[in-house]
Amino acid sequence: MKRFLIAIALTATTFLCAPAQAASLYLHTPSITGENPTPGYPGAMKLNSLTVAPDAFSIVKRVDSASPQLMAAVAGGTPLAAPRALLYNAAPSGPPDALLPFQNVIANAYTALGGVPATEQVDFSASTSRASSAQAERRGIRTSCSFDRSR
Repeated sequence: MKRFLIAIALTATTFLCAPAQAASLYLHTPSITGENPTPGYPGAMKLNSLTVAPDAFSIVKRVDSASPQLMAAVAGGTPLAAPRALLYNAAPSGPPDALLPFQNVIANAYTALGGVPATEQVDFSASTSRASSAQAERRGIRTSCSFDRSR
C-alpha cells in the first residue's frame, strides 16, 4: 500500500511540475531579511523564478538588501533555518496559496546575472527523500519543477 501511495504521489508531481506560472513568488528564510514582507512572513524576498529539483533548488531575484546576506551564506556555508517558498495566485493579501518548505538547506552558489534592474541567482542544496527521487527517475518521472512569474 505504501508503494502504491508513493507511486500516486510521484505520478501527480509529473503533471504538477511542468513549468508553471505563479502570480507571486517569495522565499522566506528567518535568518535572511528580505525587503518584501507578506502577511505572516516578515522579511520575505520576492522572486522572479524558483526551480526545484531533487536535493536542490535555485532562485532568481532582484539584487537588494538581502543580497549581501545571501552572498555571506554562500561564502560561509551557513545552514539556513526553515526556508519556505511562498506561492500566491494573486498579490499577497493573506496566507500563501501554496507553501513549499525546504529542509537542511545550505546556499552553495551565487551568480550575478546583471540586467536592469540587476538580478542574481542563488543555488541551494536541500534534503529530499532519496528513495522517492530514485524511484521516480527509474520510472521516467520528472522530479524537478520551475515556477516563473515572468511568463
